[in-house]
Amino acid sequence: LQWQRQRAVTADFAFELLLAPAYNDGHAVSAIRVLARRTGAVLQEIHDVGGAGTSGTADELLEVVDVNLDGRPDLVVRTSDGGAGPNYSKNFYLYDVPRGVFELNAELSELVQPSIDPRGFITSEYRASCCEHGGSEYVFRGGKLVEVKSWGQSMTFDGRWIKSWTSTLVKGRWVTRSRRVRVPGN
Repeated sequence: LQWQRQRAVTADFAFELLLAPAYNDGHAVSAIRVLARRTGAVLQEIHDVGGAGTSGTADELLEVVDVNLDGRPDLVVRTSDGGAGPNYSKNFYLYDVPRGVFELNAELSELVQPSIDPRGFITSEYRASCCEHGGSEYVFRGGKLVEVKSWGQSMTFDGRWIKSWTSTLVKGRWVTRSRRVRVPGN
């Protein structure tokens, strides 16, 4: 295990990750250190990150993003990628202003293939097989993660039809639209 300084910094913080070797020359993240940027003093250590292994440059496995649009930096750490499909995961640590620490957000960290849009939309997409994929879109409202849209597409077992659907949260109620299209040549 070895501590690796990360390129991502904020005005107040610098970061290190405790890395272990993983498959295909990748890295498994075990812990995070939050450092005072000016002095290098350790302000917080986060253990049990649970990184299974991820590819990428060792000093670029942590991102600083304002995930919940509260004006404070949050941390996004790559924890796994590869495997049987394009699915990957990340851990999200939101900055708790009153306590002055980064806290794991379990809801966000459970999302598959998460991405953050600068306007505050958080998208999670999945591929369940060659014939099924979909996703959801979330926003933070009142400090809570709220799903506002979901979609999916799958092929019927006989291979003749593609079913797709979209559900959108409108004034507190889900509105769903679906369609079924015949596969060309069937």
